Amino acid sequence: MNVSSKIMAFRHERARELESFVHLLEKMNLGKTYQIHQAINELKDKTKGFHSPGKTDYLCWGYKIDSLTFDIQDFPRRHIIPNINAMQLSIDIDLLCRWDYWGTLNDPLLKLNFSVQVLGLDSNQLYSFGFHVDRYNDNGSQEIHPIYHLHYSPSVGGNTNIGNVLSLDTPRFMHAPIDLILGTDFVLSNFSPSTWDKLRNESEYISLCKIYQDNLWKPYVHTWASGWVYESTGICWPPPSSKSICPYLIN
Repeated sequence: MNVSSKIMAFRHERARELESFVHLLEKMNLGKTYQIHQAINELKDKTKGFHSPGKTDYLCWGYKIDSLTFDIQDFPRRHIIPNINAMQLSIDIDLLCRWDYWGTLNDPLLKLNFSVQVLGLDSNQLYSFGFHVDRYNDNGSQEIHPIYHLHYSPSVGGNTNIGNVLSLDTPRFMHAPIDLILGTDFVLSNFSPSTWDKLRNESEYISLCKIYQDNLWKPYVHTWASGWVYESTGICWPPPSSKSICPYLIN
């Protein structure tokens, strides 16, 4: 194992950000967060190598977290059918990044699988719903795959009674790249809005989101905008235009 001190310093910085993030989650009493602590320990471990698939260059960092589970008390009930009594979110993420692309206009991600399972419970039955945000590495699929996309993926077993629901391979919608912090921010904003509001009132949380938006979203948006001649002085959308397009954006 030969992880340079420079790369380890970089990994320690990412670990400190995750430490700040997990502290904020624990402050919200959402559930157990030991999986994030395990990922932090691996980032700090100089014997743990992250490398590109098929290579041993150790120019990477990342983490794999399974079944990070949140118990949600304030879920929006307006559009939920059937009427459930309890909700639980389970997040899995597998992320791999190039450290030397961080802070540039290159795409730093080599791998991203961010999956969410939503479980709802009433007095008689457990219901499930799911989606994921992925980075698509071309494997010859015939379906259209934006490189970063959100895909609705319900778990429907062969013997499940789904009534009149049509189960099929749903469209893959373009989505900005995410990590654990931006992905959790997205999930909580939709499924636990009061928790999201509390986190967004924490200056430390805002700083963390901005770091990852600057390093993951900025290269993505600049690359997409390069398809046109970009003129910032010509923006005509009513202010604040960037916030109306993306309510998650930290200006």
